[in-house]
Amino acid sequence: MATDPEVFRQYLTAILANIGSMGVGSIMGYASPAGAYLTNNSTDKNDLYITSSENSWFSSLSNLGASIGCILAGFCLRYFGRRGTILYSSIIPTIGWILLISAPNYLLLVTGRVITGLYCGIHTVAASTFIGEFSSSHIRGILGTFLQIFVFSGILLTYVFGGIFNSFRYNGAICAILPCICSISILFVKESPLYLISNGKELEAEESLKFYRGENYSSIVKEMKALKDSIEESRKNKANLRDLLRRPNLKPFSVVLCLMIFQQTTGFMAVISNLALIFQDPKMSADTSSIIAAVVNVASSLICSSFVEKAGRKILLIISGAIMAVSLAMMGVFFYLMEYHNSLSNSITWLPLLAVIIYLIGFSAGYGVLPWVLLGEIFAPEVKEMASSISAAIVWGCAFLLSLLFKVLQDMLHPFGVYFLFSGFCVLSVFYTLTSVYETKGKTLQEINDYYSGNENRSDEVMTLNSDTKDVA
Repeated sequence: MATDPEVFRQYLTAILANIGSMGVGSIMGYASPAGAYLTNNSTDKNDLYITSSENSWFSSLSNLGASIGCILAGFCLRYFGRRGTILYSSIIPTIGWILLISAPNYLLLVTGRVITGLYCGIHTVAASTFIGEFSSSHIRGILGTFLQIFVFSGILLTYVFGGIFNSFRYNGAICAILPCICSISILFVKESPLYLISNGKELEAEESLKFYRGENYSSIVKEMKALKDSIEESRKNKANLRDLLRRPNLKPFSVVLCLMIFQQTTGFMAVISNLALIFQDPKMSADTSSIIAAVVNVASSLICSSFVEKAGRKILLIISGAIMAVSLAMMGVFFYLMEYHNSLSNSITWLPLLAVIIYLIGFSAGYGVLPWVLLGEIFAPEVKEMASSISAAIVWGCAFLLSLLFKVLQDMLHPFGVYFLFSGFCVLSVFYTLTSVYETKGKTLQEINDYYSGNENRSDEVMTLNSDTKDVA
């Protein structure tokens, strides 16, 4: 069985690496309370006013920055390492938050949003890759969920302090602290063993494995050999963008890409970025409702993380899509009634909050965490940096477009039409998962790679290593 210190180091490293993910969440959630404050010109306390149209860009531009950051992440991971990228990237949001906190005009506001967004893209790719590489196969899924749990916690933190201070400047000052804490804490852990071996640092890689598996870990030699074989094979098959679009890399790339796109087209970024708008329509307290929704997000993510290695990725994605489809349809029904049968909708003003809570539970159960888990585990070493960067860049690009166009879609399709549209995408995600997603629960990185390369019967060595790891880890 696992010895506590060995498992503890892996859990602790995942937590320390994901303090930066809390910083990502604070950037994502910042737009809702800050936008509500900046668009309110009814008080003398507001020293900077922006229009509703400007607020749409203010809310969305961090996602555009994140998309660019994901492309930069590929280069950073290669030259600075996984741990190094997490360490050095904290400089970026510090600059962005300083601009936001001190901004005297709209131009500096949106510049700060783009710069902080760069960090979102770099960190999410770096953290998911780092955790996917150092964690043991039997807890890799659980550790992979930490990224989104901490993102949700950052969103909650921003909502709470946004309500307390009612100032986008004070709120931003608190958010700026999180990446700095992450950069300090990550100094106390080891670099990914896979990255170290790929750079010829075998002694450091062995020390890294001992750090994450324990000093007496009996399969160090076997795992070192498996990692070296994997690296050697990847060097023989050195890949470029064209190779990414060919077998055997195309299948895992398309799976992650589709799941990432579904993560956005099921409406999460649009809902989170516009909670104040959603709850303003039925005349509920936007601050209170947003905080309740964020608390549910964090709590349900914590609960659902314990099922990742028990239920598996595939079944949780199916359940997640089904729950979101129902809850978004509920929101669609409410806004339809509000537009065409106002007297009836007045008797169920509680429905949007209930629907959002159910939606967030469903999102947290699968699509909130599992696409990032899969991003960290299913790519072959020769394409991992490139494929991860491109996949994440596309998902943040989708988030940018959806957040920016959310109000436009509402004007075109009416609010109820938008939520019915998102509900339809959730239904599509269920069918896609049923037919196309491979279950990676309990699989080593080599076993997953063998499956997608059509080499499942490669040898019994990987299976033996997996068994040994579970016995001693």
